[in-house]
Amino acid sequence: MAQAVDVTSGIYKDYTGGKYTVLFVATDSTGGREGNKVVVYVSLIDGKICCCDLDEFTKIVEWPDGGMKPRFIGAFSYYKKPTPRDS
Repeated sequence: MAQAVDVTSGIYKDYTGGKYTVLFVATDSTGGREGNKVVVYVSLIDGKICCCDLDEFTKIVEWPDGGMKPRFIGAFSYYKKPTPRDS
């Protein structure tokens, strides 16, 4: 079972090394799946627009470093604030 993770718009990376922009979390309206939450995101590598069930997006998996983390994690270091040393 996936742990509760707050998924918001932003840059994420996955356990395989992919990088993505999460656009939003939507509600599925397909027959038999009404009400399921899906994450809509764009690959920063090939530009494909994809969606994934929220439970699958946040599922705990083994990363290459052996750590157990959500399948996708925020990669907010891309938005590093400048420091005086960066000037």
